[in-house]
Amino acid sequence: MKNKNILVVVSLILVFITIYIIRDTYGLFESKNIMNTNTNIAKWNVLINGTDIKSGENFVVNSVNIVGSDSVKNGKMAPGTEGYFDILIDPTDTDTSILYSVTFDFTKVNGSFAIDRIEETTSGNLIRTGENTYSKVITLEEIKNKVTNTIRVYIKWNNVEENNEEDSKIGLTKDNFISIPVSVSVIQYLGEPVVEYQNE
Repeated sequence: MKNKNILVVVSLILVFITIYIIRDTYGLFESKNIMNTNTNIAKWNVLINGTDIKSGENFVVNSVNIVGSDSVKNGKMAPGTEGYFDILIDPTDTDTSILYSVTFDFTKVNGSFAIDRIEETTSGNLIRTGENTYSKVITLEEIKNKVTNTIRVYIKWNNVEENNEEDSKIGLTKDNFISIPVSVSVIQYLGEPVVEYQNE
């Protein structure tokens, strides 16, 4: 019986030691899981034609700079003239590389109007990524160097005889404007390839 009592006491002591070790181990494990971190978040502030956007912005271009013509009043557009408008992308207050895409909705433009060319005036390496979408990466290095991008869209008003009636309606409307809806999307660039549009 004495051996049995000793065995019970030793068993109880072992149980208490095991409980203490498990509790202490859990306490260490638990204390290592609790930690505070402080991380600075990259700033995201992109301006499109001076307007702050957060991810995407839609706007209508209704101001076209007319290339001089001897037969048309300065600042006015008529069949046979051409002009351009600019979209300024300014990410200089941003802490990440960006990929921007500019999409034009030319369905609202009269058939006499034609887009002559679209270019980025700083480096000229704008990539056509969709039928009416043009994209470009601005790297963090360029952003640190205060680089902005200007997309210039050249538009012509072709003198098409079949469109004379429609052209006259446009010309007879007082203070009429050419409106081209434009959508600009800006995302963080993580090094993914920018694929050029293949017109099929």
